[in-house]
Amino acid sequence: MTLTSRQWADRVRAGFLTPNEAWTSFSTTISKKLEYPLLALALTKKECHAIERPMVKQLLASSRVSNSFPRAVFNGPMSLNGLGRTGVYHNQGGQHVEALIRHGPSPSVTGDLLRALIERHNLELGLQTSILRANYRIFHKLATKTWIKNTWEYIHAHDMVVEDDVPTLQLQRVNDQFLMQAFSDHGFTGTDLARLNETRMFLQVITLADISSFLRRGSKYFAPL
Repeated sequence: MTLTSRQWADRVRAGFLTPNEAWTSFSTTISKKLEYPLLALALTKKECHAIERPMVKQLLASSRVSNSFPRAVFNGPMSLNGLGRTGVYHNQGGQHVEALIRHGPSPSVTGDLLRALIERHNLELGLQTSILRANYRIFHKLATKTWIKNTWEYIHAHDMVVEDDVPTLQLQRVNDQFLMQAFSDHGFTGTDLARLNETRMFLQVITLADISSFLRRGSKYFAPL
């Protein structure tokens, strides 16, 4: 995709296009070509910016606009006096969220795949909530890099809420608690939290009840939770 962006920039540079012609070419050719595969990809924000950097730079040059032109105006909606361009990062994120909303609850093959992946991540995180509603900043190192994790990052970064109907993990008894949430509440973060989660998955445990033994009341080892 980066090569495609560079090739378009080179051709526009060599073609001596007018500003209107450059914008028309940008809107009808290269933007659509890059937009097509985004639904199936999981590009990071940095990767998206690297892909579009050559073509955006050339588009501004062909439009006789400074390269330091504010990106907020460049990417802003025309209804707010922006130029109406949608970047690769937001284009991808919007397609992902739309796919979750459209296919998530449906009994289609795509819907089944999305729900299966969400359920897998729920087990991987070991939390009571769905991955889509978990705090990305705290728990992102626990999740494998997938399409769902990429979408989770976009949802969290833009304060969005996406509900799903995938069953979540449940506590097993009164005063039980999820281990990963307990570790987080006690100050474990980042790599330390990820290592604790790897150990938890190796032991195949989720809650405190999974690593606790029942002792009869009155036993000298008994201690209420």
